[in-house]
Amino acid sequence: MRKKDKKKLTKRKIILSTIGAVLVIFLVLLGINIFLQPKESYSLYTLKQSPALVLQGKVNVTSQIPVQVNSEGQYQDTVVSDGQRVYRGQTVMEYSDNTKQAEILQQQNENAATQEKINNINRQLSQLRQQGNDAEAASQVTELQNSLVDANTELKNGQVKLAALQAQTTQQIKAPADGIIHVVDGEDGVPKLYVLSDQKIIKTKVSEYDQDKVHDGQLCNITSDVTNKQLSGQVLAISSLPESLDNVNNTGQRVSYYPVQIESAIKEKVGTDVHIKFPQKGIPLPQSALFTQKGKAYVYVYQHGTAKKTRIWTQTVGGSTYVKAGVKQGQKIVIDPSTKMKRTDQNEVKINVD
Repeated sequence: MRKKDKKKLTKRKIILSTIGAVLVIFLVLLGINIFLQPKESYSLYTLKQSPALVLQGKVNVTSQIPVQVNSEGQYQDTVVSDGQRVYRGQTVMEYSDNTKQAEILQQQNENAATQEKINNINRQLSQLRQQGNDAEAASQVTELQNSLVDANTELKNGQVKLAALQAQTTQQIKAPADGIIHVVDGEDGVPKLYVLSDQKIIKTKVSEYDQDKVHDGQLCNITSDVTNKQLSGQVLAISSLPESLDNVNNTGQRVSYYPVQIESAIKEKVGTDVHIKFPQKGIPLPQSALFTQKGKAYVYVYQHGTAKKTRIWTQTVGGSTYVKAGVKQGQKIVIDPSTKMKRTDQNEVKINVD
């Protein structure tokens, strides 16, 4: 080979080697750049059945009627005991009526005077009988005997009147309705009585964060903290107004609580603590995982590195969204799918997950 041709071949090799080296460096830099670029990744949510809501409550009654004491007298006695069944009009307490004391004292004085009058007549009769049986003495005896009859009649009437007045000094307090007596110690030493209805209910309260989990007519399970007995119940009513606006939870936040009444055949005593479990139906769906296209709802279901766009049907209960059909418990869905994922025509997309 001629010397000139050898030089051309060497020059070509150098050029090709240079181009190859540049290409390798470019590919290496491109790979590094791709490797260093942040990869978009997504969080997943595992669909699961809503856990039951558990609240604490107390056994109560549907009505509690106080026994009204309309007396200015002094308390004497309670003639019934706590837990005793009573009927409307039955005597439950006794009070003394001080307004009759003056009349009683006056009648007692009148009766004492009449008795003294009778004693005097009897003494006079005794003396006359000792004097003999002359006409004048006999006439006086007859007159005194007539006076004695009148005095005895007056005394008898006075004693009847006194007994009636004394009976009025004890004022009987009656039960206002049929039910069970509940006795509460009063601050002044005088007990306070209430007539409790036979029908018992459970009273509890639900926070503003769980209010959508309880509704009228909802069935629940009740367990007594004392006997551990279990029975069913049904929500009677939920107040539309919170019991207080000043409740503060453990984190210092103000939380509103709404009173709830539950109907139950519970036999526990009033005041017994119970736990109420409200089973929750359906699978809750995070709003951040849901998106719509042409009025239809979708989520991305994740499996083996692939997110598959899946049509679902939902229902809203109390502000929360639940699955009706399309996905099932245990499946994983993508949280906050990107706009690019939502707009793609592909039903399956390869994604990275956290």
